[in-house]
Amino acid sequence: MITVTVQCNSSDCEWKVEVPLMVQAPYPSLGTVCPGCQQGMLLVHGIQQPSITRAELVVESTPIPEPSDQFGPFYTGGPEVFTAFQNRISPAIMILQLMEDLANDEGKVSIHSLYEQYTKTSGLIYKHLHDRVELPMKVKRGQRLSDGFPPLNTKPDPLRIVLRNVIGMEKGRIFYNRGLLQNLELIRAIDDNHFELTERANVFLSLPNIQHYLISLENPSVLSSRPILPEYYPEEFALKILGGIFSVAPDQQDWCLHIMQTMSGNTTKNGWNSNQYAAEETDQAANGTIHPRWIHANGTPLYTKYLDQGKRQGNHNPEGHARRRLENHINGKLGSLLSLMKELGLVHPIAVGNSKYYELSSRGRKVLADHTEVIE
Repeated sequence: MITVTVQCNSSDCEWKVEVPLMVQAPYPSLGTVCPGCQQGMLLVHGIQQPSITRAELVVESTPIPEPSDQFGPFYTGGPEVFTAFQNRISPAIMILQLMEDLANDEGKVSIHSLYEQYTKTSGLIYKHLHDRVELPMKVKRGQRLSDGFPPLNTKPDPLRIVLRNVIGMEKGRIFYNRGLLQNLELIRAIDDNHFELTERANVFLSLPNIQHYLISLENPSVLSSRPILPEYYPEEFALKILGGIFSVAPDQQDWCLHIMQTMSGNTTKNGWNSNQYAAEETDQAANGTIHPRWIHANGTPLYTKYLDQGKRQGNHNPEGHARRRLENHINGKLGSLLSLMKELGLVHPIAVGNSKYYELSSRGRKVLADHTEVIE
């Protein structure tokens, strides 16, 4: 028997396993994509001398601590929040509803049919929102919902980002256990060419058809004027979507309510300054107070992970390296959340120079009031 060490090739990830190989034992099943960061590729890192070890996969992990009272109220939740590339929910709902239409009698959805229909539908929605809604209203980038629906005739990166990060696939290929819909267990890969919907997806399948709604949207109201933010969804529709998110993604619910409470309680004359949040969270982490939201999949606090990384790389200032990396990570997650909140009309963005301020909309204040007992 020999033991093979398999490790993620991403410099940002420390996921590693030892795989014992033994004669007449089942061959271990490992994918090529790292299950820790879901970005890097698994490569053989070393082969150890034979030892007496059972032929099984051993993964060391540190339990994620529960939130502590030291963080105060409105600060619960863990690390399973939407990534920087999962910053709008409308494309995900459109894909789920499209999969329901494409499913055969056995509930199987071909990835080839899904790719063809998704790219066609995404392009139709983009063209209508961009040409008929956003251009006439002079909606700037960052506030546009059309950005979540890349057309096929653009450079491939935006389309590839949605496919990989929302569905967990690309043309002709499935990435197992990857992408928002798979991670939330709304869809399941049943073989190399087919997905199926799960019962958890019903909360979104019961909503009005997103595709039909968006391609018929005309002359929406303006929620914010500096910068201009259209009201993409009326309040009732938006709150149903938000309720669906909260029901399948509890960490995302806690993250959203925490930021809403922060906006409500810490404002200037222009609103809440989003530019300061990541730096403040990073300061707490550097001083030893790390929230479970900022912990790696293997249980290591991200600040500690980045600090060790800086030391290994011989960085002259590993503490500064760790601070920059964690601050960028938090800003990415925060930017994703704020985009979602703008999409659903929960906040008003306010631009003051290079600073980005936000205030809760009337529906945002309603959501916070309705959930106060949940998060206290």
